[in-house]
Amino acid sequence: MKKHCQSCGMPIEQDPKKWGTEKNGTHSTTYCSYCYMNGEFTNPDCTLEKMVEIVADITQKIWLSEAHRKIAIAAVPKLERWSK
Repeated sequence: MKKHCQSCGMPIEQDPKKWGTEKNGTHSTTYCSYCYMNGEFTNPDCTLEKMVEIVADITQKIWLSEAHRKIAIAAVPKLERWSK
């Protein structure tokens, strides 16, 4: 089973740092380094709607197929950060 960031949905193997970090410097087991560093979200004011836009833009820039883009976008609201 692949691990994905529970904020943006990015596969962790695509994260150059592999995971974000907690306040004590240990790796987060939930979020990528783009979304979470030092125990805090890198963009704490981000809304679900904004994250959907970010994911849509990124998936288009990296040339994912339309089918894969739709899957990635549809997954965002189900991620831990947004499903609460």
